[in-house]
Amino acid sequence: MADAQTSEGNRVTSSKPGQGLGFNPLEFRMTLHWPRMLSGTSFWTSHIPFAFAAMEMIRPAVLVELGTMGGDSYCGFCQAVVELELPTRCTAIDTWKGDLHTGHYPEEVFRIVSGYHDPRYGTFSRLLRSEFDRAVVEFPDGSIDLLHFDGCHTYEGVKHDFETWLPKLSRSAVVLFHDTKNGGEGFGVGRFWEELSPGYPNFEFHHGYGLGVLAVGADVSPVFSAFLQFAHEHTDLIRGYFSLLGRGIETYNLLMQTGTELQRQHGLVDDWARNAGQARAAGKPDAALAYSEPCEYARRLSERLRVMIKADLDLRQTASRQSPPG
Repeated sequence: MADAQTSEGNRVTSSKPGQGLGFNPLEFRMTLHWPRMLSGTSFWTSHIPFAFAAMEMIRPAVLVELGTMGGDSYCGFCQAVVELELPTRCTAIDTWKGDLHTGHYPEEVFRIVSGYHDPRYGTFSRLLRSEFDRAVVEFPDGSIDLLHFDGCHTYEGVKHDFETWLPKLSRSAVVLFHDTKNGGEGFGVGRFWEELSPGYPNFEFHHGYGLGVLAVGADVSPVFSAFLQFAHEHTDLIRGYFSLLGRGIETYNLLMQTGTELQRQHGLVDDWARNAGQARAAGKPDAALAYSEPCEYARRLSERLRVMIKADLDLRQTASRQSPPG
């Protein structure tokens, strides 16, 4: 079958992606892949399924991300490059120092991102520590096929960034704007999106603080153009589909964070028991239980803590009775 798509291990091959329906999820199986990198701190997590789909539909030669922080979105794009065997060259641009909305964050953030990224994606991707305005000169005009804005979120900031980088976009360029539905103080991406989007073919996701999708180029991939048309004709369906996929990743991410926090709390209980002179309790729950059954892990931890507190109170009462009067 000429239009068949097959999965070989973690790699996806497709002879004619996008044939048939305007958007058929079965023709873009990358959408159903699981992200390998989840920092636990990103609000972008729920958009990774669409990022995978976009990479499969657009197949960009050059991808640039402005604002990367923990790396969830960018490493998702890079993962798609590997699994789809694309020839894409990728660049993430960030100072990794923080900004008005993220606040300052430590050097450890960059060390974690680069430590994950470099050995896996360093052959085709780079992390460029720079201000956006300084980095723009490194890209020829008309060279970028997929540009993701997730840097400065003020109205003035995102407008300036778009206007600065607009000449660098290719004739097939697609642009993504995160936080179009973020109404927090100082966030102006939504306002800029409302002004900009009517001038181009577009679509907006409402989950995950919003993601604006803009077909800026005059010769956008026919597959992606068909997706945008289908999305407008079946808005609720497309929003629901990608929101549901994203919610699954967010739930898993939350479960992992909960398990990690439960183990941390268990460590604190161990420390308290040691300092209180109590023997370390036997039968500590298996660490894996914190992730597979967090409620049961938490119940056992609470029971252990209750027993320890009771033992400590009994010890104090015994010592009080045995103490001679003052």
